Amino acid sequence: MDIKCKDITLSIAQNILLKMQNMNQWSEERAKKYKSIFTNAFDFGIEEKYCTENPFKKVKIIATKTPQKRRNVSNEEWNLISTELKNNNYNFYVFCKFVLHLIRPAELARVKKKYINLDNMTICLPAEITKTNQERTIYIQKSFYADFTLFLKQINFNNLKNDTYLFGKKFKPAEDYIIDSAVSIAWRNVCNKLNIEKSCELYGLRHKGITDMANVGIPLNVIRLQAGHSKTTMTNHYANHYNEQAIAFLQNA
Repeated sequence: MDIKCKDITLSIAQNILLKMQNMNQWSEERAKKYKSIFTNAFDFGIEEKYCTENPFKKVKIIATKTPQKRRNVSNEEWNLISTELKNNNYNFYVFCKFVLHLIRPAELARVKKKYINLDNMTICLPAEITKTNQERTIYIQKSFYADFTLFLKQINFNNLKNDTYLFGKKFKPAEDYIIDSAVSIAWRNVCNKLNIEKSCELYGLRHKGITDMANVGIPLNVIRLQAGHSKTTMTNHYANHYNEQAIAFLQNA
């Protein structure tokens, strides 16, 4: 159905935001952020005379059910998912492995070729793509080398332009990065195919990664460095003073 911005009423705008909030299990803070985005877009529309009113200015943020606390993806679930993806969608498998190694999905989707240093097997995430708005270096662990190297060969990494996103549409390198909802849908599709319950979320792989690292003895402070938990003073302290030991742990895990 072809709907123009001038046709969006307050009730339609309210329904759009509420559906997106429920579908993505947004927090109230995140819902407010997207309301602001829509509001700014319609202000622009008014300036350009595409519409005369901005319905999103009057939209209310409605409290939704508090989602269940995210849980770790279990070893059994990850074994099923990784086997399925290795055989049928290797690029998405590598995407998930990166989440397991503590890159947030939204950060990972925005990784470009130029952020990757193959000499020391690191990925430098610039501040503008991280959740914390702080630059962060990800150390690719030795246990991931073989899968990552095969992935680079399959995507013809050396011939990609520096500004190419590693994960575009269908998780293939492209000029535009894959959108968050497409990643969520891909994860849900594979879980549904394997009859894995809905509570198994992609972000739970990141929690599994944190747990796995802790279980093999990597200090929590070092894990926080890799995960980018740098909003607190204590986390920043460890990030600034634990780097050498962190690098040794992360590169040899």
